[in-house]
Amino acid sequence: MKRWMMVMAAVLAAPGIPVARADDDAVVAKAVSAFQNQDCPTTLRLLKPLVKPGVAEKLSEPLGVHALYLAAVCESYDGRFAEAQALAVRATAYSEVTDELWHFRLFAGLNAKDAEGAAATVLAMREGRGGALNTTDIAWLYRADALLREAKRDALRERVLQALVDNAYDPEDPVASKDGFYQRLMRIRLERGDVAGAREMAGRIETAPMLLNITLDPRYRDVAPRDLDIRAAVERQLSKTRDAIARNPGRLTPLINAARLLRALGQPKAALEILEKARAPGRTPESHVDGQEMAPWWWNSLAETHIMLGDADAAIAAMREGSKPDAGGVPQVSQLINLASTQIQFRRYADALKALPADDAKLPLSPFGAMQIRLVRLCANAGLGNTAALAADRSYIEAKSADDGKALSEMFLCLDDRDAAAKALIAELEDPDRRVAALTRLSNYDPPLPGSPVSIAEVREAEVKQRPDVQAALEKAGGARRIPLQEGEL
Repeated sequence: MKRWMMVMAAVLAAPGIPVARADDDAVVAKAVSAFQNQDCPTTLRLLKPLVKPGVAEKLSEPLGVHALYLAAVCESYDGRFAEAQALAVRATAYSEVTDELWHFRLFAGLNAKDAEGAAATVLAMREGRGGALNTTDIAWLYRADALLREAKRDALRERVLQALVDNAYDPEDPVASKDGFYQRLMRIRLERGDVAGAREMAGRIETAPMLLNITLDPRYRDVAPRDLDIRAAVERQLSKTRDAIARNPGRLTPLINAARLLRALGQPKAALEILEKARAPGRTPESHVDGQEMAPWWWNSLAETHIMLGDADAAIAAMREGSKPDAGGVPQVSQLINLASTQIQFRRYADALKALPADDAKLPLSPFGAMQIRLVRLCANAGLGNTAALAADRSYIEAKSADDGKALSEMFLCLDDRDAAAKALIAELEDPDRRVAALTRLSNYDPPLPGSPVSIAEVREAEVKQRPDVQAALEKAGGARRIPLQEGEL
């Protein structure tokens, strides 16, 4: 929530923005001062009488907007998101408000889990504040859609999706993709029998992972692009990403995306060259506009590139750099897990165990992250033959397997239990919600580049895949595809 306090402080200090002055209203001036000192209790105490319905609206517009916005941010800071949303809705009724205020209104609605309120905000931006919508974090718009789906507000959800696939919505983020919106609207139309409408949405999808997803899913057989050239799709996506790099020289995200696409095409040296643009003279990954958020993923991408080049030491050094805690001391959990996974890939099992913390409880783990850290530890212990250390992690993975659709098959491959691994893979192929991911993993890719490591689990999976029972399940699920790319990059 401190982000919104910083945003508001910047707004209050911005040239040309009317601010509260003592001669406007001494109470609001004191509230502004308290807010700038990050004293929300005092800010709210001062503003409560002024933000009552009908009272704020009698203030001058600058004063009314500031009072409502300040109070809204402070309400959210204390976790009262419904109250924050209500105040933000009133603030956006004024004509002269910033895009940030609209963004805050959506943020508050999402955190209040108000599906209808979030939808109303998106639709209002679409109708009169297109610039605010275009600069909204696209991840928030996907969250709004998820809220509507969970609330079973189908008609309203379709209205929102229709607004987001409209050409008038043009995300400012250079790497944001609307393909997820096309795919979701495609599903809605297909489910009600509108094959032509679904095919129209499918035809607008451009990103290679999404194209591969819909062509592998039997549910979309009637609308998926025919004769998809997935390598050409990656090349087209790479061309657009290079354009994004040229337009956004201060951002890491396009560099990271381009490197991933180049690795998929089997061009790790070109990927390395792209990534190193972030370390041109006078620059560091952390100094970029999105460096605070994306620098760990830049290091992750650098490590993945060195893995493909077969340079174990450089890969591990990069992953270790990316796994360092942030400025606030919060561990980079994904990179920490990926560091240990990288060491396992190079069969440095003892180093993998040393990379993991002794106490998982001290890490901010999601259910998926908790599964991953146990899976990595189990595979490292299995590689060392530490059978006595396997029981606890195995029990956890078996009990929580729903948190990661492929955890069981990966665990049994590390344990070299071929029968159990085959059974788990077949279960993935038979499950409609896990089938596409399993088909993607079990498809036939270009061979690894010379020097690129192949883990023991990958070797065993290739062998288990050839079993007659797994082959039969593969055929029933739609069959393994020939994908002329490097595995694991999409």
